[in-house]
Amino acid sequence: MFSCDFTELSIDYMTEILSLRLYGTVCTQVIFSLSTLSVLRDNDAVVSAGWAPLRQRRWECRAGPTTS
Repeated sequence: MFSCDFTELSIDYMTEILSLRLYGTVCTQVIFSLSTLSVLRDNDAVVSAGWAPLRQRRWECRAGPTTS
């Protein structure tokens, strides 16, 4: 399992590509299935499977990368 704590996720729900940004610096880029993305906590928003806001937020999350 991939896990990130207090990492900014730039979510593009069209391509399902999550650019992981840590303190403003891109550390890696991976392709996830949004159905595997499970948001544990956010200040005021929750992402459900198949939908995500197209903006950067600070998430505490755990996600499993797809295996293709």
